[in-house]
Amino acid sequence: MKKHLFYLSLLLGGSMSFAQMAESSVGATFDSSVPEVVVEGVQEGTLYSNGPYYNVEGSPNVSLLENSTLGMTTLGAGASNATGFLVADDWEVTEPVSVESFQFYTYQTGSTTASTINFVSVTIYDGEPGAGGNIIYGDEFENFYATSDFTGAYRRAETSPSDNTRPIMIVTAETPDLVLQPGTYWIAFNFGGTLASGPWAPPIAILGELNTGNAKQFNPDTASWANLEDGGSFTQLGLPFEVNGETLAAVNDMSSNSIKIYPNPVTNMLNISSKGNIQDVSIMNMSGQVVLKSTDSQINVSSLAKGAYLVRATVDGKVKTTKFVKK
Repeated sequence: MKKHLFYLSLLLGGSMSFAQMAESSVGATFDSSVPEVVVEGVQEGTLYSNGPYYNVEGSPNVSLLENSTLGMTTLGAGASNATGFLVADDWEVTEPVSVESFQFYTYQTGSTTASTINFVSVTIYDGEPGAGGNIIYGDEFENFYATSDFTGAYRRAETSPSDNTRPIMIVTAETPDLVLQPGTYWIAFNFGGTLASGPWAPPIAILGELNTGNAKQFNPDTASWANLEDGGSFTQLGLPFEVNGETLAAVNDMSSNSIKIYPNPVTNMLNISSKGNIQDVSIMNMSGQVVLKSTDSQINVSSLAKGAYLVRATVDGKVKTTKFVKK
């Protein structure tokens, strides 16, 4: 599918490991007793988004599996760190970038809207994994977890339109000191959580689309990578994720009303600099809620929880926004 740059504009053959390879809608049981929770939509990545994680907007938003309309059956791909399954998708970098964090999507069947996720791995390959790509950053054993929150969306099948047992979580993985030069990279990841189910990786959700990308899945039983395919239509799927950071050109370019923040990631004091006059500064969480306000160029953020935040500054009457990670 076409992928979008924001700064420019499973059932595979298997045996007893099937339950970990994909969660299928076939024969699944559903429980609609969990109350609906509606929250503001999360902020998309500042550099890149690989595709939407929901396809029906409403209260709540829904990542709808079209099991009746299109014959699809895969609710989520196995991506459990405990069992050794990994999923991966690619990203084309067109100019040098500093990557501060990734945001991935996952769920554990039967969870409430309080996230049960406590682990996320990040492995960056310089080519397709299993086909000549080499690891250049991270691995599947290191925990890059920063935060995890309910997105306001549920993964559901057409045949169970009120099912609330699969609330989708957005998981932020901090990637300090990650700089990528132009090229095509593969991002592999998996999750850990406190429930027995999964965690599962829901695919990109686009109404009417069978083939949503070219993602891969690693099966530890065969020690190999294979295409991530839907178990009913056998079409290849993509995975939603966002990349947060900035281009190196943007870091070095300080126009009269641009802003620069440092250090990033930050523990205590966040500094904001500009050639222009900084009139006010707001710190917002990824749901768009203001958590700190100031008129100073140095802000104490030590009270904030770990995770990604937005800085919105008014400089000479113009609003500028950028992102930072609280360690």
